[in-house]
Amino acid sequence: MRPERLYLNDVVEAAAELSVSMAGRSREDLDSDRMLQAAVLYKMLVIGEAAHQVSPQTRAEYPDAPWSALAASRGQIVPKPPSLFLDVVWITVMVSVPKLRQQAQQALRRGYRDESG
Repeated sequence: MRPERLYLNDVVEAAAELSVSMAGRSREDLDSDRMLQAAVLYKMLVIGEAAHQVSPQTRAEYPDAPWSALAASRGQIVPKPPSLFLDVVWITVMVSVPKLRQQAQQALRRGYRDESG
């Protein structure tokens, strides 16, 4: 099994890449740029999968992070065309992802108990 710290690192890295990709971008940019949509959705999938793999103990230690919401977003992204939910994507990328990134960074710095390595 993959160590939890690697999933936390996936969250931090994908969130950082989203931050760079979205810097200076507007909601209209997300609507009109299909490549930006694809990049954002891919990074959200990475974050969602990583958040899903984080242990209940770590989630409980960082209850302000939207672990469950982002983990659940994986199932909403895959089957739908982006145009149907870009409002949700925008809010998630601008609000929830930075919060999750911050909490994942804190967990990594704190050196949580990771029994798998």
